[in-house]
Amino acid sequence: MKNQAFRKTVVVALSLFAGCSIAFTAFFGGGFEVWRSHKQYLDFVSIEQRAKEVVSAVELQAWALNELAAAPNGKDFVLNSSTFKGVEKLSSVYRKPPIVYVYSGDASLEGFVSIVWRGGRSGVCGFDVGKSNFVSGKLSNAKMWGDGVYFWFLPD
Repeated sequence: MKNQAFRKTVVVALSLFAGCSIAFTAFFGGGFEVWRSHKQYLDFVSIEQRAKEVVSAVELQAWALNELAAAPNGKDFVLNSSTFKGVEKLSSVYRKPPIVYVYSGDASLEGFVSIVWRGGRSGVCGFDVGKSNFVSGKLSNAKMWGDGVYFWFLPD
């Protein structure tokens, strides 16, 4: 009789422990995801704020249009951030330098330059810059800085 009571007590204790462990993991795991999302948003906001301190939309657009003019027609390519002449100040706004993509465009898509910071699990953010009539394809997550200049973020 004592053995059965002891077994029931052990089963109940283990069930409670397992239930509490699952609840603890779900609560704190979910809390971590909320914290991570908030931190990610703050990272993107701080990148944008620092960028505003070092470069204007007009400067960014002038640089991007020069890169587009130099691009071979119909060829897309990636720029090394060390060739960031004119807007090298953007290399200092985040702990990692940005990657610069030049999309020369074609008959169906206007050319533009995309400056991208990757934050690992934080997602990505950056600028899409084109002529003054350019509209970013990431409009749901983009903020217009000026005509043809957009800051955007895509969460992980």
